[in-house]
Amino acid sequence: MAFYKCPPTDLSFITPKTRKEVQYAVSYTYNGGTILGDEWYEGYEVPPPLLSPGYVILGIGVGLELNARPPLATGVVVPESRLTPGMRYMNISGEWKRVPEQEEKNGD
Repeated sequence: MAFYKCPPTDLSFITPKTRKEVQYAVSYTYNGGTILGDEWYEGYEVPPPLLSPGYVILGIGVGLELNARPPLATGVVVPESRLTPGMRYMNISGEWKRVPEQEEKNGD
């Protein structure tokens, strides 16, 4: 399988105090492939976006923009300190994680 290799989206300059909506390139495999120039590819291979330390991307449940080449995802860059229980986020390593729910304390 041949994938068109793309550089990561550089979001490291985005350091909002609260939040900033962003779009970033993502890996994607097309059903039937795609042609770029005169070459045929299965899809795109894109590393995770570059983030500044202490920042994460929140998933906001919006679909991919598949007409873009490479496809784009939409998310929100926030300071890691603003995460609350249950939020799904991508860390600086490109891993999707979820903030654990807080355990309720018994009256014991």
